[in-house]
Amino acid sequence: MDNGWSIKKLHKLIMTSSVYQLTSEEDPRKSQIDPPNKLLYRYNVRRLGFEAMRDTLLAIGGKIDLAIGGKPVNLMADPFPTRRTVYGMVDRRSLQSIFNTFDFANPDLSTAQRYQTTVPQQALFLMNNPLVVEQARNLTARGDFRGRVTDDERIRLLYKLIYQRFPSAQEMALANRYLSTQGTLEVQAAFEDPWKYGVGRYDARTRKVVGFQKMPLFHEDQEAWYGGTQLKYAYLNAQGGHAGMPGVGIVRRWTAQADGIIQVTGTLRHTEEVGDGVRGYMVSSRAGILGAPQNVKNSGKAMNINRLPVRKGDTLDFIVDGFKVPGADQFTWAPVVTMTVVNDENQLPPGSSTTWNAQAMFSGPRKTIEARPLAAWEKFAQVLLLTNELTFFN
Repeated sequence: MDNGWSIKKLHKLIMTSSVYQLTSEEDPRKSQIDPPNKLLYRYNVRRLGFEAMRDTLLAIGGKIDLAIGGKPVNLMADPFPTRRTVYGMVDRRSLQSIFNTFDFANPDLSTAQRYQTTVPQQALFLMNNPLVVEQARNLTARGDFRGRVTDDERIRLLYKLIYQRFPSAQEMALANRYLSTQGTLEVQAAFEDPWKYGVGRYDARTRKVVGFQKMPLFHEDQEAWYGGTQLKYAYLNAQGGHAGMPGVGIVRRWTAQADGIIQVTGTLRHTEEVGDGVRGYMVSSRAGILGAPQNVKNSGKAMNINRLPVRKGDTLDFIVDGFKVPGADQFTWAPVVTMTVVNDENQLPPGSSTTWNAQAMFSGPRKTIEARPLAAWEKFAQVLLLTNELTFFN
């Protein structure tokens, strides 16, 4: 009243008051006197609203779109829009479940204040929703994160980006202990499954594999890919397979997921006592055939590569074909590829190493589209995004 009913001056009075600027830290003595904090000896912790929480996640991931104005967007569309949440489409007839999960007000009613609940669905959203997973990946793909050299520098940056503070000594020790236990399996998890199974032909003129086609049939009981009616003898399983018609090879194709240096080990064996044997090739999409074709008949030969530079997207084909007698061309050959990463634009720091074992990783068709598992740093970033320190302000 003294200031002409100015709402702005009222806000300034409240926000510059000592009570408003209190921290939320507990005081054991005062909490005994005022357990519910009715006298406001401390600040009451409050959870971020849905809009602020989603915008915070996008901002931390470095992907938020701060453009002003425009049409509303479907917040749960694939790929996720990066617009601020205030521009999310609100369909009164079919309100998306995500709004209800985080106490969004009923758009059909006039609501002075939202209810605030704490329910399991909120924690499950942060743990499992692809939006949160995507921001964890975005965090580790940021240029400032990838520019850090040591693990300690990366840990400090994540804490600074997410919590606006540096980690304590205990938090630093816990983070380093977790990261040190991840090992090769976590490095491998940063990549998609690189193996494909098909048929093709080695072209001596171009020194490449031509006409590659994926095998059309997978037999669940026998755990093997089959070439179909046109290649009635051809199949491929975890250990090896059976070559098809002369001139058409069985191909186990490996695709590089990053720039690196690879090493290959394995032995091609012809396991039949009869027949005229089989022939094996290793063919790079970039370098062509690697070494001479190896002919084996009731015997085996090592098929190794010591150091081969590859670029992301390069393929390496392990191809086996037969000669004039196609009925006795059973073979075993399950190569092992080990890569030392030189450069990976999205995930791993240089020097990371992992191994792909063709036998251990053999698989049938994927029944559903599976998301790529999170790598160690991505999982660590997601854990930091799930804490109350981020979703509550104090």
